[in-house]
Amino acid sequence: MEPTRESPTKVVGQRVGAFLIDSLVFAALGAIAWFALTDRLDADSSSGGGFVIGHTRYAFTSSTNRGIWIAIVILLLLAIFVVMTGLRGTSPGKLATGIRTVRADGAPPGLGRAALRSGVGVLADGFPYFLPGLTGLILTLASKDNQRVGDMAASTWVVRTAAAGRPIAEVVRQAPAATASTQQAAGWYADPRGEARLRWWDGSAWSEHVAP
Repeated sequence: MEPTRESPTKVVGQRVGAFLIDSLVFAALGAIAWFALTDRLDADSSSGGGFVIGHTRYAFTSSTNRGIWIAIVILLLLAIFVVMTGLRGTSPGKLATGIRTVRADGAPPGLGRAALRSGVGVLADGFPYFLPGLTGLILTLASKDNQRVGDMAASTWVVRTAAAGRPIAEVVRQAPAATASTQQAAGWYADPRGEARLRWWDGSAWSEHVAP
């Protein structure tokens, strides 16, 4: 009997590692921008807030520099979690851990899907906010094809790099037979009509919901 190959979406550990790496990259670049734009004051000065390292207080004394720093932070977030993910399906963390974000046909998701994925991820997968990411982690572990809410909303999947570029229907578990006796769990499967897309199986019958 041919051994069953592990699904290329079973990369939860790599996803956690990628998120940590991306967060560290974001924090490091944000800190570099902070130090470049803040003023060096005497540690005893209360001007501008900031924080103290040694005998020096690093703080903003210019609203212009503060605004530039906030803009840089926003651009960094968009670059890492939307632009790189949307156009290339990757990020610094995903490159390091060997995974990619793809849509149903195996291509990078595009900017729209990446933005939706990230936005829903912040609102839904990040809950509860005192334990950020817990909901997303639980869903990624428990859901079919290891999708979190952001993935489900944007019709995206995270796969090993070797599986990127191939339609999801070719690399994940195939569709169940459309018979009354089928006990296959609800989920997205290759369209039984032979079209290059996925169709939602509700556990007992095919629905009209499709993913491109």
